[in-house]
Amino acid sequence: MKPAQIEALAGTSLLVFSAFRRGGLGLLAFLGATALIVHATVSRASQGFR
Repeated sequence: MKPAQIEALAGTSLLVFSAFRRGGLGLLAFLGATALIVHATVSRASQGFR
């Protein structure tokens, strides 16, 4: 697996976690997941989709 794929999977798991948590921890997990997924997408796009 490439690092961008691992980041995207980690972001997805944080999104699932945030769906089950309410309050500050869920919001923090959601924001972290969003940042991870966006970073992975930008990294993947800059490498080109090969």
